[in-house]
Amino acid sequence: MKYIGIKGTNKRENKIISYLIGYAMESYLTNKSINTLIWNEWDMVSNQMLDEMLDDPMFEGREFQHIYYESFGDTVKLFVRLLLNCDARYVEDAYYKDNYVVNMKNFNILKKQDVEVDSIITSNDLYIEQNKESVAPFKTDKFITIREFIMYYGYEVMQRFFGANVWVKTLKDGYMNFFDGEDNYKIYIDVKTAAEVAYIKDQGGYIVKVIGSKSKKSSLITESESDFNILYSNSPTDLQENVMNVVKKILECKEDM
Repeated sequence: MKYIGIKGTNKRENKIISYLIGYAMESYLTNKSINTLIWNEWDMVSNQMLDEMLDDPMFEGREFQHIYYESFGDTVKLFVRLLLNCDARYVEDAYYKDNYVVNMKNFNILKKQDVEVDSIITSNDLYIEQNKESVAPFKTDKFITIREFIMYYGYEVMQRFFGANVWVKTLKDGYMNFFDGEDNYKIYIDVKTAAEVAYIKDQGGYIVKVIGSKSKKSSLITESESDFNILYSNSPTDLQENVMNVVKKILECKEDM
C-alpha cells in the first residue's frame, strides 16, 4: 500500500482534491487505461451532490476498490468518543460539534441552546482553569462545545503530556492489512505538521500541496517537503487538467491523458 498526503489551508478544497485524485487513480488502477475514465464525475465539482458528499461525517473511511481516505484527526476523535461515550455523529458532524456542549463537571452532552450562555467556556478558558491547580475538577457546571473539546483534548491534553507527535505515534496499519496491496493507496486528507509529512514520506509516499486562490503560505510545510503542487480552480475543466497532471506523475503513467 502506498501513501498520499494532501496539504492545503482550505478543508473543502482539500477534500475535493482528495476525492478527485482518488477517483482518477481508481479509474486507472481498475481499468488499466486512462482512456476509460468517465469524466462525467467531474461535473460533481460544482453541484449539490459533491457538497453533500463532502459534508458526509464519514468521508474519512470512504473507500474505492484501490483507494482509502483517512484523516490524522481520526485517532483524536476516537479517543474523544470513548471519553464521552458518544457515537460518531458528535465528533464528525459539524452541526453536532457546534451545537452540542460537554458539561466539564460530569462529561454529559447537552444541546447548546439548553444551557446558560454565561456558562459556556472556550478551550483557552479551560486551559487556564485546569492550570490553576495540578488537578482542578470543575465544581460547577461549565460547558464547552464538542468542537472546542476535541481541540483541547488533542492539543492541550495529549500533546502536552505525550509530545507534539503523539497522534502520528498512535498510527497503526495492522487494522488496514485487509487493504494492503501494491496497487492500493491511502490518502490522508489533512496533512498539517512536519511529523505528519515525515510519516508519509517514511512510507515511501507523496505530499500533494493544494494551492488555492486564497491560500496563505504555511510555515508547517515547506516547498521542499511537497512532491507535487496542484492549483485549485473553480473551473471543472482546469481542475480536471491540474489533478490529472499530478495523478499521471504519481502513477508514472506514460499514456496521453
